[in-house]
Amino acid sequence: MVHRNVLDRFSWLWQLLRYIVTGGINTLLSYVTFAGLIVLHLNPYAAQGIGYTAGMITSFLLNAKWTFSRSHVQVAMAVKFLVVNLLLLMLSELLLHLILVYVTHSALLAQLFTLLPITAIGFILNRTIVFNR
Repeated sequence: MVHRNVLDRFSWLWQLLRYIVTGGINTLLSYVTFAGLIVLHLNPYAAQGIGYTAGMITSFLLNAKWTFSRSHVQVAMAVKFLVVNLLLLMLSELLLHLILVYVTHSALLAQLFTLLPITAIGFILNRTIVFNR
């Protein structure tokens, strides 16, 4: 009984690990889609939009089914996911700006500094708002 109780108490940690793996998968898919479209001579801005969209759809489906174990995907859930991800994008942009102004002028380093807080906030918002039970 104690063993099951301990597992239940740390189930969020397994969800977080799956959330991070899902993020890696959707990032890879976005990049491969983008690169493939560039090889086919598509406009880079169109390729970026298509790649980003492919990554978001993959992220939504994997997070719903695998990370948060939802058996049914609903339109309301997809709308919440879109809103949360747009908020995360805006927050990421703001954080990137603040880091560039006050911490470092390296865009690559500044973007790395945004990864941990944005991932943590994204996990919490997706877990509590989008995929809550």
